[in-house]
Amino acid sequence: MPSSNYVTVLLGIFTALYGLSSASGSAMQGMDDAVAIQQEQIQRMHDFLGPISDPGTPKPPPTITFNNPAAKKFFVDGTKIPEGELD
Repeated sequence: MPSSNYVTVLLGIFTALYGLSSASGSAMQGMDDAVAIQQEQIQRMHDFLGPISDPGTPKPPPTITFNNPAAKKFFVDGTKIPEGELD
């Protein structure tokens, strides 16, 4: 799970906790303060990490040129290597 998703999940949890603690009144003032501080920290971390990238978008394969035409037979497509046990 990318770190951006962790930030989103944590923000949701702290928001839910904040909703529960604010419903109980001043008895949970310390919890309200802690949640507010944590929300600020999560927002700063989210701003620092930048926008969420889409991990589902594959990068295009690198363009490889061979100076020696006989070397083309040694090209390996890394996306199609089968899984298997190594000795």
